[in-house]
Amino acid sequence: MMEGALFYLALSAVLLAVAVSIVLRQTAQTLAYDKTLAFDDESCALLPLPTPAEDLSALGDGHCVFAGGGAVWQTFMHGAASVDQGGAVWLVNATRGTVEELKITGESAPEKLVLHGIYFSQLTRRLYAVNHGDEEKGEAVEVFDVVMGLGAPLRPLRLAHVASVRSPLFGHLALNDVVEGDPTAAADVIEFYVSEWRPLGGFPVGGKHAKDVPFAVRVRRALHVPLTLIKAPLTRVFRCTVSLSTPGGGGGGGGDDDGSCTVASSARFVGANGLAVSKDRRTVFVSDPPARTIRVLKREDGSGKEADSSSSSSSSSSSNTDSGRLQAVSQFRTKHVVDNIEMTADGRLSAGSIPLPYTSGSVCEEAPALAAGPRGRIKGAAVAVGGREVGCGRSPGGQLVISLIGTGGGAFRDGTQVDARMHDGSLLSGVSSAIPVESGKLIMGAPDHPGVLVCDNLGKRSRRRHYNGPNKN
Repeated sequence: MMEGALFYLALSAVLLAVAVSIVLRQTAQTLAYDKTLAFDDESCALLPLPTPAEDLSALGDGHCVFAGGGAVWQTFMHGAASVDQGGAVWLVNATRGTVEELKITGESAPEKLVLHGIYFSQLTRRLYAVNHGDEEKGEAVEVFDVVMGLGAPLRPLRLAHVASVRSPLFGHLALNDVVEGDPTAAADVIEFYVSEWRPLGGFPVGGKHAKDVPFAVRVRRALHVPLTLIKAPLTRVFRCTVSLSTPGGGGGGGGDDDGSCTVASSARFVGANGLAVSKDRRTVFVSDPPARTIRVLKREDGSGKEADSSSSSSSSSSSNTDSGRLQAVSQFRTKHVVDNIEMTADGRLSAGSIPLPYTSGSVCEEAPALAAGPRGRIKGAAVAVGGREVGCGRSPGGQLVISLIGTGGGAFRDGTQVDARMHDGSLLSGVSSAIPVESGKLIMGAPDHPGVLVCDNLGKRSRRRHYNGPNKN
């Protein structure tokens, strides 16, 4: 009996050692300790902003992007109350090198903005933004109508607040990115999808370093890194709707809508992050950085089947039987870890890349031992990669362009993945979003470094001089 017990004990120890070895090997591969890079950032310049701009979304005029401003990383660490400099929505003109803060109107407009993911719909001219700025009321997706000026080229004048959408499903500081759903479903209904990047309820109130938090919260906080290392799929994508004709649902004067969100899909992610939506709004792409994958989710009809994208160009594609739920149909591995993604006018995905995750703010703050690397480097110390010094606070990033191949039923897979630009992190540490514009410029933002980086977009020359309306994407 004793010999049998010892055998099973030894076997358990061996299996545990094998499992730990596999996790460590996978972690080393994910963090890319041995990766080399070639930098091409000579044309890049930092355009100052008072705050970081974690996400960007193209206006569609060939020159400008919206930038969601706010001290996102400081909020994660210490809570929104620690943020003195409130955020804003900035209009960045990459061609002229100018930045303009957009005025926000409406009685229900939020008092403080700490913006994370944003999305501008060129179909409806609505701007959606994840806001971490109100710890008392909780997470919200802010919805704005973009009021455009007259004449050509058209330009945004201000943002009219439509609604602050909250839900009991939203964990504290747990939301990440947002995209518009089907804009033709009903004239008085707004639909969007929003991702959850933190499992188990997100951060405690007051951020990661909050004191005097309940024991259960401390346990959940401690579990985040181990769950990420073993790639436990625990995060979700939500679907929310807002009725503009219902009191409290945003109708006309803005407001909160607390009962309109559901879990959009049975698919689960290690850390659902950046979202992108196809031109026909039938496919949603979800970046999962810890898994280094992009998942492809297809919109279902009311029967639970995939919606027919062949008829999606007409309003009939958004019939009353369309449930709006999402079904996972495919996925592909990315060349680098990627954060925010956006579908460009030519049908490709533009992703903000994190080629050396061991230098990223997430690893340096939440798992500093992993920033040391496998060869005894000092934690966070700069190391030479591609002839440049990189490390914590100097994290390289760039634009990864992913072409897509449809394989039937919206089950896209990647065609090619090309580094269109790679910056060494000296001007902007860490890249979370990278958006090209047709004037031949590329704009990149980061979650914890103020400003945006503007670079020449290699090989791109604009043929458009004026904005003649939305690009219908």
